[in-house]
Amino acid sequence: MFTYAVVVGVSVGVSMTTILRMRGGARVPALFWITLLLSLSVPIAVGWTVNFPVELSTEVQELRKEKETVSVSIPEGHSLMIDSIPSTEKLNPADPKSFKTDYSITIKGVHNKKIWKQTVSGAMERKSDSEDGKVKVKKLEGEQISGSGSNDRRAGLNENIQDRYELNHPGENLRITLKNYDGKAIDGLSLRVVSSPPPNMILWGLAILFSILGVYFESWKNCDKVAGDIAFLAFYGLFLSQEVAPLDGIKGMLLAAIPAFFMGYAPVAGLAYLANKMNAHK
Repeated sequence: MFTYAVVVGVSVGVSMTTILRMRGGARVPALFWITLLLSLSVPIAVGWTVNFPVELSTEVQELRKEKETVSVSIPEGHSLMIDSIPSTEKLNPADPKSFKTDYSITIKGVHNKKIWKQTVSGAMERKSDSEDGKVKVKKLEGEQISGSGSNDRRAGLNENIQDRYELNHPGENLRITLKNYDGKAIDGLSLRVVSSPPPNMILWGLAILFSILGVYFESWKNCDKVAGDIAFLAFYGLFLSQEVAPLDGIKGMLLAAIPAFFMGYAPVAGLAYLANKMNAHK
């Protein structure tokens, strides 16, 4: 829940600064307030789908050795969620491989009667307990994330124990093979099928739409410095959807704000500034 609270905090914080700045303004169009609320709803909604995906089934497949293969069906609108299986052995703190495991998996299937292949790579990282050298497995008090049996785990700010991947061609009976596996931080990977965030095409469309509306309100309706705020909220929702996994999403939720800032407060606010200059010379 804390990862989602980060999303809400960032989104509401930005919108509140806009509200406080605009509430004393004269003749603020009612449509502006509607637009602001709708742009705020984008990261709130996307953040929820990212942090609380719905599992397709309770079936969990595991990969523990190189060249091991499992069959998984992933329908449209769903993603492949990969959870780490933490190592239970005592590890050597002096060995860098003790706290990081690199992996690569290959996904094969049939699409339009043609065989396709997709390779994804990642790294699972954990911190060491300095007293006994074991990888930490923290307990979540009463909270469940992703509806998984491994929900009693959570990651710290600099850890990574879960990845989510969008497939090129979701389908039935996909063959997933563990190709490369190097490190001692985990004992394997568990695979689940979960619901995906909204498609990128829709989120890009919303980001562009709200950016245009922000420029319109700032440049033609005298709403002071609102284009960047509205655009930031919409782009924040877009970048939240980019392969962020809930268990280790705290860092991802914060990092998603960086490209949203540069997209919203650089080009969009810049366009609004230029439009204001053009209107002033008319």
